Amino acid sequence: MAFWDKWFKKRIDYDVAKVVRASMQGAMLPTTRSRETVSKWEQQFFWYEGIIKRPTLKSSEVMESLKLIRDISPDASMAIWNILRLANNGHELEVEKPNGTVDKRATDYLNSLAPNIGKLYGGGTDQLINVLLLTIYTQGAIALEVELTEDISAVKEFHAVDPSTLDFRRNPDTGEPELVQKQRTGQYKVLNPETVFYYPFDPDVGDPYGRSPILPVLQIVFFQVEVLKDLKKVIHHQGHQRFDIKVLEEAIIDNMPDEIKHQGPEAVKNFVMSYVADVRNQMNQLEADDDFFHTDSVEIDMAGGAIGQSLDATRVIDIINQQVVTALKQLPILLGRNEGSTETHSTIQWQIYVNGIESIQRGIKRILERAYNVALQVGGFQGRAVITFDSLRTSDRLKDAQAEEVETRTKIAQINQGWIDNDEGAMEIVGHEAVAEPKAPVTGQTAQPTPPTPQDNNPDNQGDPNATDESQRSLKKKTVRGLTMVK
Repeated sequence: MAFWDKWFKKRIDYDVAKVVRASMQGAMLPTTRSRETVSKWEQQFFWYEGIIKRPTLKSSEVMESLKLIRDISPDASMAIWNILRLANNGHELEVEKPNGTVDKRATDYLNSLAPNIGKLYGGGTDQLINVLLLTIYTQGAIALEVELTEDISAVKEFHAVDPSTLDFRRNPDTGEPELVQKQRTGQYKVLNPETVFYYPFDPDVGDPYGRSPILPVLQIVFFQVEVLKDLKKVIHHQGHQRFDIKVLEEAIIDNMPDEIKHQGPEAVKNFVMSYVADVRNQMNQLEADDDFFHTDSVEIDMAGGAIGQSLDATRVIDIINQQVVTALKQLPILLGRNEGSTETHSTIQWQIYVNGIESIQRGIKRILERAYNVALQVGGFQGRAVITFDSLRTSDRLKDAQAEEVETRTKIAQINQGWIDNDEGAMEIVGHEAVAEPKAPVTGQTAQPTPPTPQDNNPDNQGDPNATDESQRSLKKKTVRGLTMVK
């Protein structure tokens, strides 16, 4: 009987501990199930039809200024050229089934659709990707609409949409933001989230519109224009040589008639002004290839052309160029600036630049995959579209081969030491198990070039055993040790 009492007591203690543990976990849960924080756009004091206000630097006027600068500024135009050519270097489109395998029939369906989209830009996904890349690099956002046929049985077209024409509005019922577009009537139309997609690039907290990567170029380009205007004035005023025409006062006095001298100061002044005006008119009427004909009362010389002595504009231009390169998120070499750098630094800079291009490609990839998924749904296919852009090389093939050689020799040494087996080494090097055992013993070392001996550099000293050269004695010692080890 005591045994059952002890068993029931343990059971009761276990059940009580279980209830206490569950109660404690429930007590630690938050008392509210709704969101407690408030976004910045929800704190707007004045709501105009619930529209989430765009920041000043992301307004449509600023976006139009960026479009203008990217087309007329040589540096910005070159940056656009680089982005479009490097980011749109080819891609592959496939459809994956829910089990992860490739659906060839669905892939062929999407590939047959790809050449017929983007007809406004010449047709083809490549052209549409170029438009999207240009938009996301300029405005920091992209938008795409999938147009279906009337019977919703197929995709008719993919339309790239200007992101600056779209806004987000707070839904009065749910409080969630929804994508809208202002119509000609002045009313806002709620867009279908299943066919119209908006992707912001590097959005800020509480801001659904995204951030333009080249927005800082506005400040530096305006400064560059002002500096170039001022530099132009300086060059025109000081940079070119000009005629220095001097009218000699003594000659005027000697040639002045006596009756003018006796008429008083006013008559003398009028004579001098008339004399100088005649010389000025004569010089102004000269053509570029005319010769000078004048009396000895006029002396002609050259002046100016000393801008290098008074102003060095290269330092200012260098600072501006550095700011332009930084604002456009480019490398100096890609904008025609040759700056000295080590090979290691150049490689790291290129890798960082390629990572930036890949981040832009991810935005294009996501929005196009969503559009292609709509095409799969209306086409009756189960699966998801996967777009893979061709990768950009970020390393040197020779260095990669050398690194692979070192890794291979290391694995061979580990196999010879018995640390790992042949299959483990093959898996790490080639990605699959070894197909056979080694056919010959491998040392894991490669032949190294033999360094020149002191005898080669000193033909007069033919390996004399009595030689006193310290390096030769050291070499002899190493050779003897090597022979002893071989024995």
